[in-house]
Amino acid sequence: MNLTSGKLQNFKNYELGQILKGNIERGRDLKIRLEEIIKEAGIEAGYVQVLGAVRCARLGYFNQNSCEYEYHNFDEPVEIINCSGNISLSAENEPTLHAHMVVSDKSGKAFGGHLETGTEVYVGETIIQEFKGEPHRRSEDPESGLTLWSY
Repeated sequence: MNLTSGKLQNFKNYELGQILKGNIERGRDLKIRLEEIIKEAGIEAGYVQVLGAVRCARLGYFNQNSCEYEYHNFDEPVEIINCSGNISLSAENEPTLHAHMVVSDKSGKAFGGHLETGTEVYVGETIIQEFKGEPHRRSEDPESGLTLWSY
């Protein structure tokens, strides 16, 4: 498939690589452990999904006016409705995880944002899908200051 022109020019085509499926250990920091697994498996491009529950969560919200993250801490057990993200290479050529998570409290109220360190796993059923091919690389977007996929 030719993705170098037309409406698909900002997309890449990949073959599917290894699929890792398992549980994140109770008490571990979700983001840190996912990054460890990704590096240990040598994955440079892929997709991550986690379902389960956390004892506490830290989520980020990117304020588009100030171009800064604001953080929200949930210091109580919450369910992971969905946590998903992508794997690509940083400007330093290191595998990096960009993930978002939606959680709900005991009343069913949902909250979401950028997965941050400080999120402690209670149950974390995880699937990591590797994409084989040239990985996306991240570089700083001068307008927002975010590190985004570069083409």
